[in-house]
Formats: sequence, structure tokens, C-alpha cells
Amino acid sequence: MQTDAFPDESAVAAAAAHLIAVAARDAVATRGRFLMAVSGGKTPWAMLRALAAEAGVSTIPGVNSAIENAERAVEIARGIGYPVMIKASAGGGGKGLRVAFNDRDAFDGFTACQNEARNSFGDD
Repeated sequence: MQTDAFPDESAVAAAAAHLIAVAARDAVATRGRFLMAVSGGKTPWAMLRALAAEAGVSTIPGVNSAIENAERAVEIARGIGYPVMIKASAGGGGKGLRVAFNDRDAFDGFTACQNEARNSFGDD
């Protein structure tokens, strides 16, 4: 039995799709300034990930804050479980992106992403 208090999954999906479409329209219309303004300076993806988590939406395990060093990146990767993807917060088009299958890959991948982001975007 369906009630208004507990909509079926298709109604929830339709509502979510509408909200995403409206947000995307607004973001495109303002060339991304909308998302940066409401995110308090965080990257739009970090903000959206945090909103999804608050709403109870399943997300891929990860970290929404800066990782201090390669050793900490290895600890986090172990906690998540390999393989993991490492992505610099700056960049795009695949720059600053690595896949790690073990501790050595995570350490080296973090260092490489950090260096690439610093050299390409001035942000590590």
C-alpha cells in the first residue's frame, strides 16, 4: 500500500531527477558560480557528495577533505580497500587522476597527483 508519507521509489527518483535538472540548469546558466557560492568554496563535487550522504544516498567510499600526505593517503586507501582512485581536487580531463591497487601505488599515485596538480594548476 502506498501513502503520501512514503512515496514509492519511482516517485523519489523522479523528484531527485527534477532537482538535479534544476540545479544543472542553474549551474550552467551561471557558469558554475552557483555551485561554488552555495558550497562555501568547496568543489561542487565535494558539496554534492556531502549532500548525498546527508540524504542517505549511497555513495562510493571516499574522502571529502584534503589529505595531508602520501602516508595518510595509504591509510585511507587501506581502510576503503583496493583498488582505489586518487584524484587531485584541482584539474580536470583526467589530469591528477590515478588508480592504486596496493600501498605502493597509493603512495606513488598520491605523490604524482599532488605534483601534477601543483605543476598544471598551481594547486596541490
